[in-house]
Amino acid sequence: MPRRKRASASADVYRRTFESLPMGLSVWHLENPDDPGSLRLLASNPAAAEATGLPRDQVLGKTMAEAHPAAVASGIAGIFAEVVRTGQMKDLGEVAYGDARVREGTYTVFAFPLPGDCVGLAFENITLRMLAEAARERELAIERLRCELIAGANQAATAHEALQRALDLICNFTKW
Repeated sequence: MPRRKRASASADVYRRTFESLPMGLSVWHLENPDDPGSLRLLASNPAAAEATGLPRDQVLGKTMAEAHPAAVASGIAGIFAEVVRTGQMKDLGEVAYGDARVREGTYTVFAFPLPGDCVGLAFENITLRMLAEAARERELAIERLRCELIAGANQAATAHEALQRALDLICNFTKW
């Protein structure tokens, strides 16, 4: 296979990979090293749009200040700009974010340096997973309370004592 065809085939594989990944990916160019709001979106994949609820065509080519002003105000964009300046990747962990355009949620965010004063972002909206985990933890806590109520009722000598133990457990559980 000629060199040019191999290069084209490789580029196609990279493009398809970028477009197919289930994690949000975006590439931002820092136009002014002193202004994190000058980060301009060069590319993003469909998973990025799905994670944020913001169609790509509404943000491609826009600066961070235009597309996500709350990221600039909160300092998140500053972290991305720092990655460009230092060349050091940064795991932001879980980030709560939302603005007029992006649905409120919790995202895992990883920023990594790219050539040409660019930063890549890999992110995932984990809001539903966190809500499901919280619901499961609540179910487990209620099951523990139920077991404690049964044990307390079985250990009580009188109905009054059983009721008092139950009320104490419930008040403690509800922090009332």
